[in-house]
Amino acid sequence: MKASLVYSIFSVFSFILFYSYEPSHVMSLLFIIGFLASIVGTLYGGGGLITLPAMMLLGIPVQTSVATNKFSSGLAAFVNVMTLLYQRKITLQNIWWLLYTAFYGGVFGAFVTVKLSTEVMNVVACIFLLFTLVITVKRKKFVASKMQNSTSKRQLTILPLLIGMYDGGFGPGSSTMSILYFLKRGFSYLKAAEYTRVLIFSSCSGAFIWFYLTGFINWGYVWPITIGSIIGSQLGLNLLPYISAKYLERLLPIILVLLIFQVLWNN
Repeated sequence: MKASLVYSIFSVFSFILFYSYEPSHVMSLLFIIGFLASIVGTLYGGGGLITLPAMMLLGIPVQTSVATNKFSSGLAAFVNVMTLLYQRKITLQNIWWLLYTAFYGGVFGAFVTVKLSTEVMNVVACIFLLFTLVITVKRKKFVASKMQNSTSKRQLTILPLLIGMYDGGFGPGSSTMSILYFLKRGFSYLKAAEYTRVLIFSSCSGAFIWFYLTGFINWGYVWPITIGSIIGSQLGLNLLPYISAKYLERLLPIILVLLIFQVLWNN
């Protein structure tokens, strides 16, 4: 039996067990939110377009929403990374520097979020997303003809650190930014999405630690959305080999525009 199937079955039973103790329509909604957002986020990025607004509509404070999203996204990405390592699609030798860089980016991003207001964070998010949209529109070829199998330390420092900071402090669009970064480095779309899961896992881990230490974690919200995220991300990861590049070219600009409008609407 494939490792991804084992994780998915375990997650379903975990949710059923948890729901039997805490039956609530909110729990069901959070599970569905995590499931849908992780499928979108794994395939194209932009899962935060679903997660954060939906959680805030349920009355969950923005900092708690971000903290919850970091735990659920990080754990789902961790399952993805373990699956990829088990299948030998990535190796620790190739990803350790990315893990290190994104982790500290996530810690610093969460630190800034705790200190700054929501309005200021929305401005920062808008700047990042506009920059990414410009890169997306200008780039005519999204998928390289030849896969790049290794990356130098210098290449995996500045932008992954900034993406990790943004993901740790806010989040929507960080997967999209990461996918575009790795595509620009010469990776195929499949490999770019796989390395993005590594980056997201590491940045979310760093951010979660800081949010936990500062008291922004509400475990009642965390578990249903986390279990939904694990199942959704595993499904998305299994769908990756069947995604055509032409869909990527069409959907990434649309997702970025929607994210920008969402951020502007929150202001």
